Amino acid sequence: MPQRFVTLDLFRGLAAIAVLLFHAERVVPRGYLAVDLFFMLSGFVLYRAYSDRLGDWNQIGDFIIRRIIRLYPLMLAGAAIGLLVKGGSWWVLLLVPTGTNLLYFENVVLWSLLLEVFASIAFALLFRFGKPIGIAFVLIGAIALASSVQFHGDANLGFRWETFWPGVARVMFGFTLGVGIGAFFKPERIRTSGWGYALALPPVPFLMMPAGSIMPDLIAIFFVFPAITILGANIQVPEAKSAIWLGSMSYAFYVIHFPLLRLAQQYQVATIWVLAGCVIAAWLLERFYDRNARRFLTMGLDALQRRYRTRSGLANSAA
Repeated sequence: MPQRFVTLDLFRGLAAIAVLLFHAERVVPRGYLAVDLFFMLSGFVLYRAYSDRLGDWNQIGDFIIRRIIRLYPLMLAGAAIGLLVKGGSWWVLLLVPTGTNLLYFENVVLWSLLLEVFASIAFALLFRFGKPIGIAFVLIGAIALASSVQFHGDANLGFRWETFWPGVARVMFGFTLGVGIGAFFKPERIRTSGWGYALALPPVPFLMMPAGSIMPDLIAIFFVFPAITILGANIQVPEAKSAIWLGSMSYAFYVIHFPLLRLAQQYQVATIWVLAGCVIAAWLLERFYDRNARRFLTMGLDALQRRYRTRSGLANSAA
């Protein structure tokens, strides 16, 4: 297995940009679909990275803590920026949803990251039950999501309280299907080809279709995104530095773009400049804040684990 799935990094970066362009006066009319691709990619990558490290409860607990360390620093940054720009409740800094209509008035995208945390925890706790539980989750999620899309008219669900449970269906289906794709993935089939860049093209027509029909959403979520995830995992793009860079900054970009976009719109800043500003801000946050915050928290966790092992060893020796 390669150290990174660089084509999937490319997808993550482009998906984050699509979400911003959706929030920017619907420049990409169905950019919300990129969130479903995020969920699928997360499930795939987590399975490939951790499937051999969830054998007992100590490993499960370690995974959950490290996953929170991976996600929380930038979630906190996004919550803090949203609070500064739009006001709201200080509880948002602890990721507590307190909005009356939106889950997170301060920064609407936090709903998907909250569900990402829950999905990661569920993955760790249920992994030992094997494929049957995964198949059940995919089927239940698919039925619930398709029904919700039909009822509400599109798949832009989860960020409001009234569509919270349909949002749960989105992550249940997408994340679990990504895990399933990871389970059947064969590393020996990987090859490097420039055709990997072309895999970013099939979602474009669906993202750009105007509102009015549920079929583009259903086709993209149930067919196009699984297909490009499978192909993207098997085809590595050459000259991968730009793809890796896009993937590295995509999380920070996603979590900060909404409040910065709203702030820029108050001053009628053109979308292209907002996009450029978000890219720069995301790079700075990822490089100088997120890496250091995660390093500090990981060092603290490692120190606590060493102390625990030392005490356990002494106790066993005394016994």
